[in-house]
Amino acid sequence: MTDDEAGLEARLYVFLRERGYAVAGDGSIPEAAAEACLGLSRGTLRKRFALGTLRVPYRVESNRRWYRVCDLTRVLLGR
Repeated sequence: MTDDEAGLEARLYVFLRERGYAVAGDGSIPEAAAEACLGLSRGTLRKRFALGTLRVPYRVESNRRWYRVCDLTRVLLGR
């Protein structure tokens, strides 16, 4: 992880904590929190994924999508 990635990831964790979003033990956050981190409105992440314009890895648990903060960091940095 580069210094840029580490710095942005740390800022994302602060952002999430300040807004009351829970972070799972593996660094995953629910879809609504991921959309907030990316500056997207609710439902946009799924729409963009379906259109193929934004590909962020996720895992499904109980029919809910979870995104890792480290993956969102890479998207925000354009990597």
